[in-house]
Amino acid sequence: MVFDSDIERKIIEFVKKSPIGVTSSEIAGYLNVNRITLAKYLSVIKERALIDFKQLGMAKLWYIPVNISKEDVLKKIVEHMLANLDNEQARALISKASIEIGKEIESMYKNFYSVDRMNVEQVCESITDSMGKIGGKFNIVYKGDDKLIISCSQCPFGTKPNSALCAVTSNVIGVVTAKNFGYSKVILKKTIAQGNNECRIIVYLKKTKESEKEKAKEFQSTD
Repeated sequence: MVFDSDIERKIIEFVKKSPIGVTSSEIAGYLNVNRITLAKYLSVIKERALIDFKQLGMAKLWYIPVNISKEDVLKKIVEHMLANLDNEQARALISKASIEIGKEIESMYKNFYSVDRMNVEQVCESITDSMGKIGGKFNIVYKGDDKLIISCSQCPFGTKPNSALCAVTSNVIGVVTAKNFGYSKVILKKTIAQGNNECRIIVYLKKTKESEKEKAKEFQSTD
């Protein structure tokens, strides 16, 4: 069967007109096509998750799935809040919340490894794994006794994140590293929020001549 995209479009438009759904017979009558041909189209369109059906007796009732998730709703709320706060207010609220999140993440991974203090390998794994679980793609570029260099090719907060949300990344990483090494300083050299294709993050694990030249937030083990 040659798939006609115009027929696909007409099926979707027709189904959209009825929120409660339509039967295959109603769709076939609207398009003036036979049931066998229609069944093949419906199968393909369903595979692409553009439509779905529920069984109503012997008939299938076709409808457009409405995808609403708690995560999407919360994301919209945060985006609205950030759009209506000035940068200082937004950063202060995000900073406070993300430090608490960092503490929780650090505690969870220490429990996972059954240690009182994580080593550098475990800290790096906790950062990449936790950021990955919330939708980011983080990679450890350099790992040393004095610093870590981390790249992020996919921001957990979307392709065009609000720059205020960068504080979540820096604070979580800052808290996790400081609680295991006693000190850290996190520098966001470049970010996706600034229009770059990746974030580049330098995390100093101790005070050095190099770190002292950088103006950035410092974290202590008590944070």
